[in-house]
Amino acid sequence: MSLKFSNTTSDFIEWNSMLKLIRNLYNDGNYKMSLLISLGSFWGLRISDLLNLTWIDILDKDHFEIIEKKNWQTKGD
Repeated sequence: MSLKFSNTTSDFIEWNSMLKLIRNLYNDGNYKMSLLISLGSFWGLRISDLLNLTWIDILDKDHFEIIEKKNWQTKGD
């Protein structure tokens, strides 16, 4: 975690590296982390939105709707 008001940077992960990470986590029996990374990567969701999902929200569904918790607003809104 970074200090308040400090500058931080992040970088992306290559697609094949992300898939390898998911496979390795799954093969090591770390199913929850594999699922979280998969859903976050494939659906583009933040962890706060992922943690609010339930099995009822995603199983046997053709589609689902999520109201994201964090919104970015521009100045003047």
